Amino acid sequence: MTPGADKRDPRVTAVAIWLSMYVLYLMSTIYRSTNAVMAPEWRLEMNLTPDDLGNITAAFFFAFAVAQIPAGLSLDRFGPRWTIAGMMLLPVIGAIILSMAGTSGELGAAQAIMGAGCAIGLSGAIVVFARWFPPDRMATLIALFSGLGNVGILLSATPLAAAVQGFGWRDTFLGLAVLNVLLVLQLVLVVRDAPPGHPFHARRRETLGDILRGAGEVWREPAIRPILALTFCSLGIVLCIRALWAGPYLADVHGLGTIERGNMLLLMTVAMLIGNVGFGPLDRIFDSRKRVVVAGAALTASSLLALALVPHPPLALAMGLLCALGLACNYVVTILAQGRALFPERLVGRAITLMNAVNFLGGTFLLLSSGHLIRAFPMVDAKTPEIAYRALFGALAAMVAFMLVFYLRSRDVRPSAERRG
Repeated sequence: MTPGADKRDPRVTAVAIWLSMYVLYLMSTIYRSTNAVMAPEWRLEMNLTPDDLGNITAAFFFAFAVAQIPAGLSLDRFGPRWTIAGMMLLPVIGAIILSMAGTSGELGAAQAIMGAGCAIGLSGAIVVFARWFPPDRMATLIALFSGLGNVGILLSATPLAAAVQGFGWRDTFLGLAVLNVLLVLQLVLVVRDAPPGHPFHARRRETLGDILRGAGEVWREPAIRPILALTFCSLGIVLCIRALWAGPYLADVHGLGTIERGNMLLLMTVAMLIGNVGFGPLDRIFDSRKRVVVAGAALTASSLLALALVPHPPLALAMGLLCALGLACNYVVTILAQGRALFPERLVGRAITLMNAVNFLGGTFLLLSSGHLIRAFPMVDAKTPEIAYRALFGALAAMVAFMLVFYLRSRDVRPSAERRG
């Protein structure tokens, strides 16, 4: 069967493709969330320091960011089906190496390989969705995909801990590698790059020079720059707070034990899931992506600022603000749709991966720099003082507000205009 000759109902095929890519994307969210469960095991077995654990985690996200660029070139040159399948085999290699690791360096190398492969999960899906679904539905599709993809965070908690307890962390990673291979195989069987008759099938195959010139077009586009400014700190805020500092904050400031912290973090995660899915249709409801992003960023900055300014807040207030942050920070799904709409179809892969690269470079920067800021305050009774966390929240609030000023110069792309073509 030639490309584009698929005789299946395009609507049925589109839903099957969405589901196929979703179950593989779950692997990406599981991999990037395993360290919270694995870190105590690694620390005891290999005598790792907190800095070692921070560097191991950062290795995943730094590789994730850097791999976005070649991923974008490959998406536009070879198509998403084979690009996703090929890159998502890298986590298999990383998981196998990690299962045999004996030092922090080996753990970091394995994490970097996994991060590089997982870089394609959301970017590749957005490219496919842009061809199989109406353009005015992009924000909703991205939100639904990434929001439900966060189920992987839940799977990487209690279910992963049970697997580690039952089989050990090394065999658990080998099991993830086997599951990963099976999910890649089903993607190859189900996913198609574009529906029959789509211009993708009749495109002229780009040379290496064409690919690089196209990347240059994306990077030189003035309209993308204010969007990239806010993108830099959008996902990074989530990684910095939810993936790293929310737990220590609840322990040091509010005195919560392990189970209590877990329950509070689960509450924040649920808020993130609700916000992720809820942000999707807002651009169509208000017929504006820019206004939705501004509102989300403003609420994010306000929640952080309140956490910074209120000394010793009651736990209920602190959790209310953390949950508000979890809800608001999901404007990232709308800003991705806004950025994608600025470029023609032939450049969509390079545009999306550039935005994702900036997303995760911002996350890596905040993960590393936040540790330096926290350590600038001497510990009291073996705990980080509250003022250190308030300084962190204040710095993050200022960063969002500063980037929002640049973003205000961005060009809105209204869903109603996309519907009219």
